[in-house]
Amino acid sequence: MALAQIEILLEGYFKEISPTRCRAGSTVILIQDEGKNILVDTGNSQDKIKILEALQKYGLKPKDINIVINTHFHADHVGCNYLFEKARFIVPGVAFWQDVFDRDKKNLKLTHSLKLIPTPGHSEDSATLLVKTDRGMVACAGDLFWSEHDQKIKLMEEDCSDKKLFYQNREKILKLADYVIPGHGGQFRARK
Repeated sequence: MALAQIEILLEGYFKEISPTRCRAGSTVILIQDEGKNILVDTGNSQDKIKILEALQKYGLKPKDINIVINTHFHADHVGCNYLFEKARFIVPGVAFWQDVFDRDKKNLKLTHSLKLIPTPGHSEDSATLLVKTDRGMVACAGDLFWSEHDQKIKLMEEDCSDKKLFYQNREKILKLADYVIPGHGGQFRARK
């Protein structure tokens, strides 16, 4: 069986402007597996044109996206959800589309190469998508990791809903993954 193909459509960014203010946009990831087109996070609302152009490079339009997985519900990760009217949205424990919310396991099913696990700490609703690829396991980690060198970002720790869980889940993901795609940067190799 072929494994999932994964591409970063839009690399996220994070920049502190002052001790209380920042600019941020999430990484947007395209996964193709078992005939499905899956997005992980949809960036800020002003990312619309960039996302449409990136999808076009793969011959895709918003109507071609089958599933959107949001790593958590912060505005910089869900801002363009509205573009994907035909998609089923999945977060740990619930699938939703339009105004329907469903906890039935058949509607939470992804593919054989994908597993969504709760990884609270940054926020109570945070999740990480584990993706089996031909290069190994890739963790689409949302803001569990902001970037490869995020330990220098003071706001990151201050923004946690539960610091203990945050650091426990970071260690868990580093043990499970060969690569990490963080919420606001490019992919990096997991340091075991």
